[in-house]
Amino acid sequence: MVDDEQARRCVQTADEPFGSFIEYDPSLLRLSPGLGPEKWNNELPIRYVRRDVAAYITNGGNRSQTRVVTNLADQQKV
Repeated sequence: MVDDEQARRCVQTADEPFGSFIEYDPSLLRLSPGLGPEKWNNELPIRYVRRDVAAYITNGGNRSQTRVVTNLADQQKV
């Protein structure tokens, strides 16, 4: 990840609003689980990007929860 003013999308599984994606803009890394048009902006903040850094990101989910683990953060949303 690069700490600058440019938005970047790292992963996207399908088109919005049904695809989940991980992005940062400009300094907050976040996950959008792709829950459809009614909940399209339901995002899970993962961490702030304050310097250039390499990160490992693992994302998992089921019907009732989403979990994101990076080398520096562990976040869940139920």
